[in-house]
Amino acid sequence: MLHCAVNPGGPCNETTGIVASRACPGSSCQSAFHTHAIEWDRSAVYSKGGGGGSSGSRDAFGAIQAESYDAASAVLTETCSEGGQDVGNLANGDWLQFNNVDFGTGGALDFVTRAASGATGAVSGLVEVRIDSRSNAPIGSFAIAGTGGWQSWQSVAANVSAVSGTHTVFLTFTSGQAADFVNINLVPVPPLKPLGGPPGGPPGGPP
Repeated sequence: MLHCAVNPGGPCNETTGIVASRACPGSSCQSAFHTHAIEWDRSAVYSKGGGGGSSGSRDAFGAIQAESYDAASAVLTETCSEGGQDVGNLANGDWLQFNNVDFGTGGALDFVTRAASGATGAVSGLVEVRIDSRSNAPIGSFAIAGTGGWQSWQSVAANVSAVSGTHTVFLTFTSGQAADFVNINLVPVPPLKPLGGPPGGPPGGPP
């Protein structure tokens, strides 16, 4: 919320407002405009409330909607061309957290993500999968650059170290540029390939 100078009171009579009007006495009243700035702290941590997040176990071999994250850096959700919502404006230093992801007893080899990028020029980045802590070494990663648009989705696979059991999964985003470089829709896209090979074919997602 923006206030005019101070609240309450000030030149705009916050929060009641100015109920009367007057004629502008020449150009002087058109030259004293205020400039406002908004700072967005991308290091802030947001936890999901209400319908977001997950109170139970998540199946690593089923689709997890990106916007259902349990916590995240200062990211945005938006309408997705594939239905529902996606998480957008992801840039260097951003992250998503998904609690209680169950990889089963057999473990997994591939982690497939539905991603899109409208990044241009040399802007690209790395999406890394980490287990239980953002400071842990990644168990897998994939690089992504422009896919043709922020809603031009591709299924991108990351080979991951064998992981089993239930874990907190972090997606972390790394880039040498400050610009946004990726949007995320599904993590993972089924079928996630278990150790020993998938029962129904190679990993992948929607065409």
